[in-house]
Amino acid sequence: GEYQPISGFAAKLPEHAARLAAVNTIYGNPDATEVDGDTMANGITLARHYARNRLRLHGATLVNAELLEAEGLLDWLCGKWVPEHGAIISLPEIVRLAPNSIRDTGTARRLTLMLEQHGYLKKLDKPAEVMGKKRREVWQIRFRYFDADAAKVAEPAELGPDFRNFRSQAVGT
Repeated sequence: GEYQPISGFAAKLPEHAARLAAVNTIYGNPDATEVDGDTMANGITLARHYARNRLRLHGATLVNAELLEAEGLLDWLCGKWVPEHGAIISLPEIVRLAPNSIRDTGTARRLTLMLEQHGYLKKLDKPAEVMGKKRREVWQIRFRYFDADAAKVAEPAELGPDFRNFRSQAVGT
C-alpha cells in the first residue's frame, strides 16, 4: 500500500505500536501488567505518525537524488556536449555518451523530461541531425541566466563564446 517505499519499517509497525504503548503504560504506572485499549490506540497513532514521517523523508531523498542526477546531466551537456557538438542533443547520444549513471534509456528519458520541464531543454518539433545522424526526438539545450532585471532564457549562440560563465549562474524554474 502507501507504505511500500518503506516496507521494511512498515512491516514492523505493529511491533512499534505495541512497544510505544508499553513504554507509555510503564511510564504512567511502573507496576502495570497490561496495556489498556486507549494506550494501545495511542501507540498505534504514534507508530503511524513515525511511518508517515519516514515516508516523507524517504520521498524527499528520492526527489533530491533525482534533482542531483538531472543537474549532473545538465553539467555534462553544458561542459562536454555543447562545446564539442553544439546545442542539439538526442536520447541515443545521452545514453551512449553521458556519465555512466545516466546511460540507460529510462533514466535518460526521465532526466531529459525533468530538464525540459525546468526550461533547460526545448523539444524540437522536427527531426534534426546529431553527430551526423538524423534523429526524430531531439532537444535544444537552453540556459537560464540573470541580467539586471530578471532571470531569462537563452540559447548558447545568444550568450556568445563564453556561455559557461552564464551556466554558473543558471537556475531552474
